[in-house]
Amino acid sequence: MAAPVVTPPPQNTYPINIQSVESRCHQALDNASTYPGWNSSITSGDAIDPAHAMEAEELVSILSVRHLRTKMGDEPLNAARNRAQTLRNIHATDAYESTDVTGMMREMMRAIARLETESKQMQGSMTQMQGSMTQIQGSITQIQGSITQMQDSIKQMEGSLTQMTEKQLIMEAKFDNQSIIQNNRVFRMRAQRTRYNGRRKLFQEVVNNLPGRTSKR
Repeated sequence: MAAPVVTPPPQNTYPINIQSVESRCHQALDNASTYPGWNSSITSGDAIDPAHAMEAEELVSILSVRHLRTKMGDEPLNAARNRAQTLRNIHATDAYESTDVTGMMREMMRAIARLETESKQMQGSMTQMQGSMTQIQGSITQIQGSITQMQDSIKQMEGSLTQMTEKQLIMEAKFDNQSIIQNNRVFRMRAQRTRYNGRRKLFQEVVNNLPGRTSKR
């Protein structure tokens, strides 16, 4: 009887990209390329290998000694420590907390990517809204310009009406003066007639009172 086939458990993979210390460090170090893990990088989806964490921790030990003995800056050592800690956390999660945590990390990365996409979309919407606001402000400016033109036109019309009113008043004043002059003429003519009639009546009375004249009754 054939022995049953044992299927090996699925091998877990790294959920994120992990850059090398060399790519993260801007300080050049002599002979650093000979250090274990100095230029090693890991791509998301690569199989998890405990040797990666051990190699990264060995690099931390080497750089710690060099940091104490030489004038090496802090940047290479800090980069190596952060990389080793990241790898150790992933390996510890894979070993003791099953693949669920790794899946959660992947889901978190996807959520972050979605948030970034939504943020870009929101920024695009904000840009469109700002463009719309600019157009609205332009329309308001045009309306204000039209209102200003209308106000200027109204002022011109008011000025024209004022001029017409003044001309009308002048004409009415002239007409009134002519009426007064004409009335004065009538009054003078009436006065002259009254004086003439009075003189004529007086003359007639004088004539009638002359001797030998009999007044007419």
